[in-house]
Amino acid sequence: MNEPPTASNTMAALEAERNLLSAIIQNPAAAADLPELSPLDFFSTNHKLILSAVLALINDEQPIDRAFINERVDVVCRGLETARPDSLDQALINDIVGDQVPAGLHRDYYRLIREKCVLRKVHAFTAKWARRACEFGHGEDVDSFLDQLEEEALRFRKVRSVDVPVKDAHDVLKESIDAHMESLKSPQPIKKGIMTGITQIDNHTVGMQAGEMVVVAARPSAGKTALLMQIAMHNALRDVPVAAFSLEMDADSLMGRGASMLSGVSTLAVKQCQVTAMERDTWSKSYLKLKQGAMKIDDDPSVMIEDIRARARRLVREFGVKVILIDYLQLITPSKKDRNAMRDEKVGNISQGCKAMARELNLPVVVLAQLNRDLEKRDDKVPRLSDLRDSGRIEQDGDHIWAIHRPHGNDSDAFNIHCLKARNTGIFPKVELIFDGETQRITQMNDSQPDLL
Repeated sequence: MNEPPTASNTMAALEAERNLLSAIIQNPAAAADLPELSPLDFFSTNHKLILSAVLALINDEQPIDRAFINERVDVVCRGLETARPDSLDQALINDIVGDQVPAGLHRDYYRLIREKCVLRKVHAFTAKWARRACEFGHGEDVDSFLDQLEEEALRFRKVRSVDVPVKDAHDVLKESIDAHMESLKSPQPIKKGIMTGITQIDNHTVGMQAGEMVVVAARPSAGKTALLMQIAMHNALRDVPVAAFSLEMDADSLMGRGASMLSGVSTLAVKQCQVTAMERDTWSKSYLKLKQGAMKIDDDPSVMIEDIRARARRLVREFGVKVILIDYLQLITPSKKDRNAMRDEKVGNISQGCKAMARELNLPVVVLAQLNRDLEKRDDKVPRLSDLRDSGRIEQDGDHIWAIHRPHGNDSDAFNIHCLKARNTGIFPKVELIFDGETQRITQMNDSQPDLL
């Protein structure tokens, strides 16, 4: 019978570990070529301790020879409060120091060592989750279990290493300063973010940035979905992949609305089949153009935030999605663990999940939200942060909060956007737009066409 595979006989590169140690001892500068090198990458305890000693000697600018390595191994063991292995004797150190390995192969040795280390982590990962599956108890949330499993598994694809390197504050500051200095050399601002298509907003924010949660709030029927679709189409038609999670409208209705926005043909006329042959042809071409655009729509009406995050990960991985749009926050089904919680806590946890998704996937997440009806009782009906419905957590999580205000009612064409919060760019002044209820188009003043065309 063949011996079953184990971590010790299939997931260790002991010869490569020894060769890398010899290469670094022969040429300490080789360690500088491997900035992520860590003793934790090694499988052999002896090799881990020797590498720790060698790296410490390099850092202290001490000689790298048999005596110094042997002495520093003792220091390392004392620091770790562990006994020095009997097998790690002077003879082993002498052999490794005396080994002659070809120059310039240290990167190849390290690549093999790192691959084996990742495989050992995967082995431990699968064993842990298999054990958790066997111990899964009655009443536990299987959706939450699967979401945690997928989130942890994704780290192996994203990082493909044992430990995520910690960024040095000085390096981060230098990179930030260099980027800002480079942007100052340009006569035009460098637009790094995802554009909305609304010039006043885009010029002020320089686009919605990766990791940001943007909240667009309004009362019902004020045009939230129309604005969201315009942002989606502005990007999708420019080959910027977009994912929209629509909990209020089905995908076909959204696409139909988008075709009307793009073609200028009335949505009501299309529904009632009261269009001319030319209008029907224009609308059909617009619908086809949208279908071929870079937009994915998920119209599951009973989705939880864990489901959205799991599906968003797949969309980013498979289609390179650059922005997530959600219509709308208060319709997301609470997690099973929150079913007995108060309403504000449920919504707060959903909001927190949206912000976490933006950070995890490193892209902007645009979320629609409802405003309280109490604002309609005020003489001044311009929205405030306190008007956000159901949870103060939305105010806390949102990097940008924009509120739609229809100063003359929803039947008029006046459509204003007020910036209630801007974490990094400062509040921009009121943006006055024009809303065409028949086509759902939102245009800028003195502009007959929306920027998405």
